[in-house]
Amino acid sequence: EKRGKKEATIRGEALNTASFLHQMQQRGAQCLDEITEEDVLSFFLAEDGSLQRSCSYKKNIAAVFKAGLNWKAAQCRKVLSFLPVLRESRKNIQYLTEKEISSVKEILISENNSITLRNRAIGMLLFFTGMRSSDIAGLTFSDIDWEKEEIRIFQAKTGNELILPLTVSIGNAIYDYITMERPQSDSKRIFLC
Repeated sequence: EKRGKKEATIRGEALNTASFLHQMQQRGAQCLDEITEEDVLSFFLAEDGSLQRSCSYKKNIAAVFKAGLNWKAAQCRKVLSFLPVLRESRKNIQYLTEKEISSVKEILISENNSITLRNRAIGMLLFFTGMRSSDIAGLTFSDIDWEKEEIRIFQAKTGNELILPLTVSIGNAIYDYITMERPQSDSKRIFLC
């Protein structure tokens, strides 16, 4: 509560940790000092090595043990060090309806609308490539290989290299913005404010 967590968050953390500690007791650990790495891993992984608890379980348990550092620092640090490294996986959720998708496509592709060439090019990149806004804002002339028809960037969020196809429609939208609407500038970035 002191950290501003909602009651539901605290309850979830408490329930997940209670489940974790119950399994530790079932495995024979009667106090925090008796919990082994094997005990902790058995909570998260099945015997065949497959994941049986999610990353959110681990986060909730870690939150409780981090809060316990003021109470039993050595024991809580030991349990925290045994928690496995888990990648958080998220499902892609279709946010737009088919009608909304059609409307967006119509606006982006149609030349008879009031959208600026800059916004059209940005919209095309967002909609058809899924690029993050930070990556579009940082897009430079050297990131576009017109001959290979590729967009090649290092993502701002992950630092990973990303190579995307430069389709004709996206390439034309960027080209139209650069040649007809982009103000003269020495900036290496394509999209200017």
